[in-house]
Amino acid sequence: MPLWQANSLYCLAVVGLAAFGLWLSAPIVRLLQGMFPGMGSEALSLAVNALFYGAVFFLPAAWLTRRCGAKERMRLKGLSPVGALIIAALALFGVLLANDVASLWSILLEELGLALPDTGIEVASGRGGLVLQAVTMGMLPGICEELLCRGVLLSAWEEARGTRRAVCVSAFLFMTMHASITGAPSQFLLGWILGWLVVAADSLFAGMIFHTTYNVWVLVLAGWLSSMPVSPEEEALAAQSLFVQCGGWEGVITILIEAAMLGWICRMLLRIALRRKAAVEGWKPLPGRAEGIRMREVSFVIAGLAICALLYAADLWSMLGGGA
Repeated sequence: MPLWQANSLYCLAVVGLAAFGLWLSAPIVRLLQGMFPGMGSEALSLAVNALFYGAVFFLPAAWLTRRCGAKERMRLKGLSPVGALIIAALALFGVLLANDVASLWSILLEELGLALPDTGIEVASGRGGLVLQAVTMGMLPGICEELLCRGVLLSAWEEARGTRRAVCVSAFLFMTMHASITGAPSQFLLGWILGWLVVAADSLFAGMIFHTTYNVWVLVLAGWLSSMPVSPEEEALAAQSLFVQCGGWEGVITILIEAAMLGWICRMLLRIALRRKAAVEGWKPLPGRAEGIRMREVSFVIAGLAICALLYAADLWSMLGGGA
C-alpha cells in the first residue's frame, strides 16, 4: 500500500473530526430529528456516529484496501474464539493501566494550574439504551479506528520504516486524532499496545476486539461507579484537588506502583506472544526499506498534524480558562 495514500486517510480523518466537531454534527442532528421526530437520544447518537465513522474512517479505508489489494498486509485474518475471549479479558488490564496513567497525568495537569474538562460518561438507562450506547461508544470506534490506524497506517508505515517504528508512528497518529491533552498519554499507550497485539496475533480483528471491549469495559465501570451511593464525606472530598482525592503522595506512589505492575504484565504478555510467533512461524520484525521516506509521502501527515496542533491549542486555551 503506498504510504502517501495511507497518510491521506489520516489527514481525511483529522479533517472529518474537526468538521464534524465544529460544524456538521449539529445540522445532522437537526436533520435526523426532523426526519425521525420520535428518535431517542441514544438512537440519535448512534445514527450520527455511524454516519461520521462510516464516511470518515470505514468507507475510505475499505476502498483503499480493496484498491491496493492489501488484505494480507493489513492482517485481515481470522481469530480463534478462544483467542478472542482471551483478548477481551485482557482488555480489562488495558482499562486499569490506562486509568492509572490518566490519573497521574491529570494530577500533574491540575497541579500546573490547568482546568480539567469533564470527561464523565452519562450512562444510558434501560437495556435498549445501554445496547445502543455500547454500539456507539464501543463497536463503532473499535472497528473503524482500528481499520485505519492498525490496518491502513500500521501496514503502510511497516513497509516503509519497519515494524517497531510503525507501531510507534501508528500509536502517535492514533493519539493525535483524538486531540485531547488530558487523554494523550493513555491514548498513545493504548495505541502502542494495540499495535503490538495486532502484530503478535497477526490479525487486525485482535485489535478490533481489544479496542471494542476496552470501550465497553469503560462504559460498564462508569455505570457501576455512577450507581454507587455517595456519602457526604465523599462529596466533600470530590470538591478537593485530585492530588488530595487520591491520598496525597502516598496515593500517587500507590498508583505509580500499580501502573508499573500492570505495564509489566502487558509487556510480558506481548513479548511471550511475539516469541511464540517467532518460534512457530519464524517471524521477524520487518526492517523497513533502505531508501527512506520522501516528502511527498508524508505531506498529508504534516497537514493532518498541523490541524491537530490547532485542535490541541484550542484544548489548551480552554484548559487555561480562555473558553470561560
